[in-house]
Amino acid sequence: MNEQKIIIQENNELKSYMLFELDNLELFVLEIKGQFYSGRSMATKQGENNFLKIEYQGAIKEYQFLLERENVSLLNAVLLAWTQSSVNFVLHNETSNNFTDDAFVRDWK
Repeated sequence: MNEQKIIIQENNELKSYMLFELDNLELFVLEIKGQFYSGRSMATKQGENNFLKIEYQGAIKEYQFLLERENVSLLNAVLLAWTQSSVNFVLHNETSNNFTDDAFVRDWK
Protein backbone atom coordinates (compact mmCIF):
# COMPACT_ATOMS: atom_id res chain seq x y z
CA MET A 1 0.00 0.00 0.00
CA ASN A 2 1.08 3.54 -0.67
CA GLU A 3 -0.64 6.86 -1.37
CA GLN A 4 -1.39 5.90 -4.98
CA LYS A 5 -2.09 2.18 -5.16
CA ILE A 6 -2.68 -1.06 -3.30
CA ILE A 7 -0.85 -4.23 -4.31
CA ILE A 8 -2.24 -7.51 -3.00
CA GLN A 9 -0.72 -10.96 -3.27
CA GLU A 10 -3.38 -13.64 -3.44
CA ASN A 11 -2.61 -17.27 -4.31
CA ASN A 12 0.82 -16.35 -5.73
CA GLU A 13 -0.78 -13.72 -7.97
CA LEU A 14 -0.23 -9.97 -7.58
CA LYS A 15 -3.20 -7.67 -8.00
CA SER A 16 -2.75 -3.92 -8.25
CA TYR A 17 -5.45 -1.30 -7.72
CA MET A 18 -4.99 2.41 -8.26
CA LEU A 19 -6.74 4.24 -5.43
CA PHE A 20 -8.48 6.71 -7.74
CA GLU A 21 -10.12 3.76 -9.55
CA LEU A 22 -11.77 2.40 -6.40
CA ASP A 23 -15.41 3.21 -5.72
CA ASN A 24 -15.09 2.28 -2.06
CA LEU A 25 -12.14 1.61 0.26
CA GLU A 26 -12.53 0.36 3.81
CA LEU A 27 -9.87 -0.95 6.16
CA PHE A 28 -10.93 -3.07 9.13
CA VAL A 29 -8.16 -3.19 11.74
CA LEU A 30 -9.56 -5.55 14.33
CA GLU A 31 -6.46 -6.86 16.07
CA ILE A 32 -2.69 -6.74 16.23
CA LYS A 33 -0.73 -9.93 16.75
CA GLY A 34 0.51 -10.13 20.34
CA GLN A 35 -1.96 -7.66 21.82
CA PHE A 36 -3.71 -8.85 24.95
CA TYR A 37 -7.46 -9.26 25.00
CA SER A 38 -9.23 -6.81 27.30
CA GLY A 39 -9.77 -7.65 30.93
CA ARG A 40 -7.55 -10.05 32.80
CA SER A 41 -6.93 -12.45 29.95
CA MET A 42 -3.39 -13.77 29.50
CA ALA A 43 -4.15 -14.83 25.93
CA THR A 44 -2.99 -12.68 23.05
CA LYS A 45 -4.60 -11.88 19.73
CA GLN A 46 -3.35 -13.56 16.56
CA GLY A 47 -3.65 -10.47 14.31
CA GLU A 48 -5.26 -12.45 11.48
CA ASN A 49 -8.81 -11.08 11.48
CA ASN A 50 -8.10 -7.78 9.74
CA PHE A 51 -9.32 -7.14 6.24
CA LEU A 52 -9.40 -4.68 3.38
CA LYS A 53 -12.70 -4.19 1.57
CA ILE A 54 -12.74 -2.50 -1.82
CA GLU A 55 -15.26 -1.88 -4.55
CA TYR A 56 -13.67 -2.02 -7.99
CA GLN A 57 -15.59 -1.93 -11.29
CA GLY A 58 -18.83 -2.74 -9.47
CA ALA A 59 -17.46 -5.81 -7.66
CA ILE A 60 -16.84 -5.88 -3.91
CA LYS A 61 -13.68 -7.70 -2.88
CA GLU A 62 -12.35 -8.48 0.59
CA TYR A 63 -8.78 -9.40 1.47
CA GLN A 64 -7.85 -10.68 4.91
CA PHE A 65 -4.42 -9.76 6.28
CA LEU A 66 -2.14 -10.36 9.24
CA LEU A 67 -1.05 -7.31 11.21
CA GLU A 68 2.05 -7.79 13.35
CA ARG A 69 3.46 -5.25 15.79
CA GLU A 70 6.49 -4.50 13.62
CA ASN A 71 4.17 -3.47 10.74
CA VAL A 72 1.93 -1.12 12.70
CA SER A 73 4.08 1.97 12.11
CA LEU A 74 4.18 1.20 8.37
CA LEU A 75 0.40 0.92 8.25
CA ASN A 76 0.09 4.18 10.14
CA ALA A 77 2.44 5.92 7.68
CA VAL A 78 0.26 4.76 4.77
CA LEU A 79 -2.93 5.94 6.50
CA LEU A 80 -1.33 9.34 7.19
CA ALA A 81 -0.27 9.60 3.54
CA TRP A 82 -3.80 8.72 2.42
CA THR A 83 -5.25 11.37 4.73
CA GLN A 84 -2.79 14.03 3.55
CA SER A 85 -3.47 13.11 -0.10
CA SER A 86 -7.26 13.30 0.45
CA VAL A 87 -7.77 9.63 -0.39
CA ASN A 88 -11.37 8.72 0.35
CA PHE A 89 -11.29 5.77 2.77
CA VAL A 90 -12.97 4.54 5.94
CA LEU A 91 -10.94 3.09 8.81
CA HIS A 92 -12.73 0.74 11.20
CA ASN A 93 -10.27 0.53 14.08
CA GLU A 94 -11.16 -1.82 16.91
CA THR A 95 -7.71 -1.81 18.48
CA SER A 96 -6.69 0.43 21.35
CA ASN A 97 -4.34 2.36 19.03
CA ASN A 98 -4.87 5.67 17.28
CA PHE A 99 -3.52 5.09 13.79
CA THR A 100 -3.19 8.72 12.78
CA ASP A 101 -1.48 9.99 15.91
CA ASP A 102 2.21 10.88 15.39
CA ALA A 103 2.96 9.99 19.03
CA PHE A 104 1.62 6.51 18.36
CA VAL A 105 4.08 6.06 15.49
CA ARG A 106 6.99 7.06 17.73
CA ASP A 107 5.86 4.65 20.46
CA TRP A 108 5.94 1.67 18.10
CA LYS A 109 9.40 2.31 16.63
